[in-house]
Amino acid sequence: MADTADRVVRYLVENTRCAECDAGYHLEDVHILDQVRGRIWDLAAVCHECLTLNIVRAIVRTPPDVRHAHFSPTVDRPALEDAGSDRRARASRIVHEMTAAERRHFRALPPIGPDDVLDVAAFLQEFDGDFRGLFSSEPGDP
Repeated sequence: MADTADRVVRYLVENTRCAECDAGYHLEDVHILDQVRGRIWDLAAVCHECLTLNIVRAIVRTPPDVRHAHFSPTVDRPALEDAGSDRRARASRIVHEMTAAERRHFRALPPIGPDDVLDVAAFLQEFDGDFRGLFSSEPGDP
């Protein structure tokens, strides 16, 4: 299993790039989060350039006709690589949780400060846990 983990991580490092800045990964940037029966691997890759966290799912295939213990499984090529070598073509096919405009908006905001943390702590002390009521009320309603 350790050999398979090493192959999965090395494949990721050698064949994928950061979705945000297109930097390559280093071995120490990739962390195994979970694996299911040695076949499905969930990994976290933290870009050393822009510090973006990317979650990657790798599928390890074993051909059905291989039954001996010394077989070395192969890792499916990530869909990202199918977009071709052009960075813009790859980036246009990457699915992000936020749009590019939303990422620009949030990057432009000032960092969270101590007063923000104190405000949230004060809010949580009084909050009754009713998220439905919190998000369904109109601004200015009691």
